[in-house]
Amino acid sequence: MTIVKLQIGAGNNPKEGYINQDYRKYEGIDDVFDLNVYPYKYPDNCFDEIFAEDIIEHLDDTIKAIDELWRITKDGGIIKIYVPHFTHWGTFGDLTHKRGFSIFAFDYYMTDYYPCKAKFYSIKRSYVVSKNFKFLNIFNPIFNLSKFLTENFLCKFFLISRIYVELRVRK
Repeated sequence: MTIVKLQIGAGNNPKEGYINQDYRKYEGIDDVFDLNVYPYKYPDNCFDEIFAEDIIEHLDDTIKAIDELWRITKDGGIIKIYVPHFTHWGTFGDLTHKRGFSIFAFDYYMTDYYPCKAKFYSIKRSYVVSKNFKFLNIFNPIFNLSKFLTENFLCKFFLISRIYVELRVRK
């Protein structure tokens, strides 16, 4: 069985083994369309994995976008997301960013309390101290020991660059 993978917002960094999407035609981009226009061109349940690095924060409606990713991912499929943490200077230093994220932001989809279409199981949530200065990531295990402590205390003194989440689709 072939595993079908999609990378959204690939830009000039297409991934081998993925269908690479962006709103501009860069080298290696397979599909060109705007992620702010719904529904996406893909049929329901067609991807086993979706990779979204540094793109969700640029979209106009996060909930609609996540609902679409859920729709086009197979039951049990994985969605891997990198988004900027709300405390980092780059989150709002980039005028194209619409929002920053808390480590708990995607909990919205883990419960039946909220009226959302998309539902997920959380596989992994972790802080990434630095995207650009990789040596600082030696501190990742410390920040990831207690998400509550980091979110409510440590991130007020130490910048967290971004958050990585893996979500398993449940339908």
